Amino acid sequence: MNTSQVLSAPEGTRAWQEEFYRDLHPHPELSHQERRTAERVSERLRHAGYEVHEGIGGTGVVGVLGNGTGPTVLLRAH
Repeated sequence: MNTSQVLSAPEGTRAWQEEFYRDLHPHPELSHQERRTAERVSERLRHAGYEVHEGIGGTGVVGVLGNGTGPTVLLRAH
């Protein structure tokens, strides 16, 4: 998946976002112990074509979407 596909995809994301929310919501996890959540996020990122790095600071997940050379953008979601 490239950057253009990511930016043009919002219309097609609602169904999987609802499923993802409904899966995570009944499985709350304590702060810094979000192992199941991290696993699900990693799966989603891999499915979307991201390079995934896990275990950042414990349970953190980083998804890298390469688009060649040029500026880099960082998004932190909490």
